[in-house]
Amino acid sequence: MSPARMEWAAATQKRVSAASKFLPQIKSHKMMDLATYVSKRLRGLRVDEANASKKFRTDLVWILGVVSMAYCDQMPWLRNQSIRDNVMTENQYDPMWYDAVIRSCALDQDIARLPVKDHTNTMVGSGSVNLSGGQKQRASGKLPLLWLRTWTEHGTTPDTTIYPGVYIMPGIVAIILSAVVFWWYGLFVIPRSGVYTHQLLLDGYLGAPPWFLAKTDNGPLLNRCSQGMSFVDQEMRMAFFETVLNTADTVAAAAIITSGAPCLGGVMAVSTVVIYFLQQFYLKTSKTIQSLDLHTKSPL
Repeated sequence: MSPARMEWAAATQKRVSAASKFLPQIKSHKMMDLATYVSKRLRGLRVDEANASKKFRTDLVWILGVVSMAYCDQMPWLRNQSIRDNVMTENQYDPMWYDAVIRSCALDQDIARLPVKDHTNTMVGSGSVNLSGGQKQRASGKLPLLWLRTWTEHGTTPDTTIYPGVYIMPGIVAIILSAVVFWWYGLFVIPRSGVYTHQLLLDGYLGAPPWFLAKTDNGPLLNRCSQGMSFVDQEMRMAFFETVLNTADTVAAAAIITSGAPCLGGVMAVSTVVIYFLQQFYLKTSKTIQSLDLHTKSPL
């Protein structure tokens, strides 16, 4: 067992031992007004247990992907009203569903023990002093069940008219943004980059040393200059644009795949290294083929 898991197990055992020690003496704790202290103590141990599990959960992240866990320390909040009013809050009273919720939370047994056995008029008291800790939790747990019914009933007849708009809108936005990018790239980037690359190409030929001009025939030199100009004007600009888009798509796809399957991160890293060495070999081969093509066209 790893040290992180041993620390988590020790914190869990500490919380369980404390709970086992406090539960048999719960009546005496209530009589001495120590119930609040005991409850806070147990919640504190639960928080310590959650904190101790962080290191072990960090190990799980590498196996299961990016996950998160939180602990919500909740105290029951009840108003000084009747039990039914606390359960229903602002919802409309439905006797059949209300009774079903009462039975599902096992509050019917507590209501049966009430002196009056009337949950419509029995007040919970200020700070819920008339209810025990378990009764407070069960009474406060009714509201989520009532809301769950509201949500599920609303979902039986959904309004699907909004879905086409939600699905179509990203496509429309993507088309508009693509048109804007192409317009900006063609109107501003291409003219400026064309002037700059042409100047670099011209400076390279004009700045060639005399020995290079003496050793190079006019045919290959003119073909090289003409082919370089054609490449800059016709292929280089769109090739650069497509390279940027493909790189962004690749990075996004790699991030999504890695978040869902971290084990594939190593495979993609190895693939990146292999592709790097392949492109090194390809560049040398491409330069050699280009040189042979220029010499072939030199008689023209």
